[in-house]
Amino acid sequence: METIIKRIEKYLTSSKISTRQFELAIGTSNGAISRAIKKGTDIQSKWLSKIIDTYTDINPEWLLVGKGNMKKRSLKEYQPPEKGDLAVNEEKSNYLYIPKNLFNKLKDTGLTDHQLALLKTIESNYDMLLNQNIGMQNKIIQLYENKDL
Repeated sequence: METIIKRIEKYLTSSKISTRQFELAIGTSNGAISRAIKKGTDIQSKWLSKIIDTYTDINPEWLLVGKGNMKKRSLKEYQPPEKGDLAVNEEKSNYLYIPKNLFNKLKDTGLTDHQLALLKTIESNYDMLLNQNIGMQNKIIQLYENKDL
């Protein structure tokens, strides 16, 4: 099974980021990440949050459990559905969708009380944005249905 540190190494290689640049960006001490990569040891959980906050293109599920794509899809990559394919299905959406069970998995990783509080805030904001997104998708569907495109 691939470790988090191996996935971090892959991300750095793919993104052409030096280990030192990465360490500076997330605020770790000089050599903390490079030593972990060399020794094959994982890093402290507090750095995972900093990585996800700092490198917003990285897919948190991929980083933590190795599922999905390394990087989130960007708006430039998003292709709107064809007229006949319009459907709101949050379970199958491949655009910025985070499975709900990921929040539960993260809660069981030994986070501090502060980290848990932050995670709850993120989950709440995610739910709100997801609902807003679904509402917007429904409006788009209504517009498509009312127009002869």
